[in-house]
Amino acid sequence: MARQFLPDDCVIYRKQKLSAHPGPHAQDIHPAPNGDTYTYSVLKFYRVVTVQPDHTIVVRTRRGRQRTFAVADAAMRLAHWWERLLFASRFPPPGG
Repeated sequence: MARQFLPDDCVIYRKQKLSAHPGPHAQDIHPAPNGDTYTYSVLKFYRVVTVQPDHTIVVRTRRGRQRTFAVADAAMRLAHWWERLLFASRFPPPGG
């Protein structure tokens, strides 16, 4: 079943990263086998701009950049009501 996204919905994307120094928002931190780097994930807070007919959505970041993701991407989900309140400053403003 495809998820229903609408314009101005708040979405959270779990992005996988790899670096030697995980940032303060890093979650699920795992060291590499040789111990030089870490794999981890960070939560990205986006707002839906448009839903495309080819089953992709365009989202906007806080800094105004736009990204395109597949609707079926397992790393993306709608924000719960309490996340919209708790992380309100991390979501882009509604509209333009």
